[in-house]
Amino acid sequence: MRTAVLVLLCLTVPGRTEEPRVRIALAGDSTVTAQAGWGEGFTSALPKSVEVLNFSVGGRSSKSFRDEGLWKKVLAAKPDYVLIQFGHNDQKTDDPKRGTDPATTFKANLTQFVEDVLAAGAKPVLVTSLSRRDWAADGKIHSTLVPYVEAVKAVAKDRKVPLIDLHARSIELYERLGRAEIDTFSPRKGTEIDNTHLNAKGSTAVGRLVAEELVKAVPTLAVGQRYTFESGEPPAGFTAVAAGQVFDAARGHGFLTASPKDPALFAVSLDEGNYRVTMRFGSATAATSTTVKAETRRLMVERVDTTPGKFETRVFTVNVRRPGVAKLNDREKGPPVTPGWDDLLTLEFNGKKPGVVSVEIVPVTDAVTVFLAGDSTVTDQRHEPFAGWGQMLPRFFGPTVAVSNHAESGLALFSFEGQKRLAKILGMMKPGDYLFIQFGHNDQKDKRAGAGAFTTYKADLKRFVAAARGKGGLPVLVAPMERRRFNDAGQPTPTLADYAAAVRQVGKEEKVPVIDLHAMSLKLYAALGPEKSARAFVHYPAKTFPGRDEALKDNTHHNAYGGYELARCVVEGIKASVPALAKHLAADVGSFDPEKPDSPEKFDLPVSAFGGKTETPAGN
Repeated sequence: MRTAVLVLLCLTVPGRTEEPRVRIALAGDSTVTAQAGWGEGFTSALPKSVEVLNFSVGGRSSKSFRDEGLWKKVLAAKPDYVLIQFGHNDQKTDDPKRGTDPATTFKANLTQFVEDVLAAGAKPVLVTSLSRRDWAADGKIHSTLVPYVEAVKAVAKDRKVPLIDLHARSIELYERLGRAEIDTFSPRKGTEIDNTHLNAKGSTAVGRLVAEELVKAVPTLAVGQRYTFESGEPPAGFTAVAAGQVFDAARGHGFLTASPKDPALFAVSLDEGNYRVTMRFGSATAATSTTVKAETRRLMVERVDTTPGKFETRVFTVNVRRPGVAKLNDREKGPPVTPGWDDLLTLEFNGKKPGVVSVEIVPVTDAVTVFLAGDSTVTDQRHEPFAGWGQMLPRFFGPTVAVSNHAESGLALFSFEGQKRLAKILGMMKPGDYLFIQFGHNDQKDKRAGAGAFTTYKADLKRFVAAARGKGGLPVLVAPMERRRFNDAGQPTPTLADYAAAVRQVGKEEKVPVIDLHAMSLKLYAALGPEKSARAFVHYPAKTFPGRDEALKDNTHHNAYGGYELARCVVEGIKASVPALAKHLAADVGSFDPEKPDSPEKFDLPVSAFGGKTETPAGN
């Protein structure tokens, strides 16, 4: 299954199996092929509505590709778009069958390619050559392809056709990640590293890069799905959705709401990936108040209020995923499958008087993904009143970040890895993404010989750090928040101090940012006090929630207020310890002091639909 939908090049009806509706041909040398170039990674980055026809052949130049009849095959396939990348073998001027002069014959060949594609009714896209990974003494990439790169740019400018400057973007990628990481992109023969071609990891990274640049070069390709909920004739390009229109798999969208009394759940069939969602709120005749959650109760938009005749727009990015290699538990498998793992993007329209006018959904590749690995205190809890801080965190980021919460109840570092959840994250991760790691509650129960905070726990943390770095990711350690325990003096009593200390040690030893949620949670609980702190946890009278005839008194798991306050603590930790990520925080996050928490009495987050019996999460 494809790991991400990077480009939605044609508006299709989600949920239907259709013939590809956009055909992209690739014409190039070995660095474009599926076997040794970015072709396979590019193909895997695209949705099923796109067919990639890769005509690239190793060792070919702009001259020999035409002379051998390969170019005729490209045109005969009648593609919609043709991506053209040559240069590596054109450099071989001592070979009369391949060599070209960048200022004359190379430019002439490219110009003819462009003219042929246009004459065939297709759209050409010129691509500068993928840079070789030749490192100079100053740690920078040294490229001999510059004359050919400049020739490609000149033809694109002269003929007014889209350009993907892969040469510049690949050098930027290589130098940003560094030589040690980039060497893992290269095929090897024994100890010899091939610095021209790509292995599977390199193909994935560069292929995604090309897909991202294609959308930038040809913006009209990035067409998403647009839905309007207003009555009357829909605006151009929008699909009208009637109130109560039930989800239909063939149609690919509709409402899942079981009762008109429950918040509306609107779902769209989508592939795995990040999607930028633009929502318009308001009403011509009435005041509205809307809160939006996504998937499994992830808070995306917190209370948008509008007066009659006024409208507001909000934009956020949401991550959609599939299980893949991850082994789901019964809570997740259902039935029904929890929304965080199913085949849909589910949006919850909640609030005192929801007023959603329209929704636009567009796949994006430029978003930074923040992956979360953790336990029940972090996870997207399925049922009210439980909540993890991870499902509150999306609200605090701007549209340049997607949060992908893989935390799950009852797991320790070793069991998270054993259930292939870390492998699932690594399969989705691209260079520059983040992995936040918070465990401890269940690691504390590890009965293996020699297990402990400063032995197995530290070793497991270091392995997670190394795994993220191995994918070009940026690990961030989060010291586990405390349980609710108070001593006779009315002060919070630590139960996870050793595990928090181990996190700090690993952070120092591995030079990894640490967000000390352990220390901040103790300050938060102390500020609330022994009695009031229960308002941050799942403490409710009997029969408050479906299927719970007994009172709920849980001093480990948080409710929405507690999850929200802890998420604000994490945001402060990001500001202090992860400045590059802090640049992506929402403009309205403000500042937060855990010693001066928000009033629980004034906290007002609409409750989600219950959807069955409230179950206590695994772990404590």
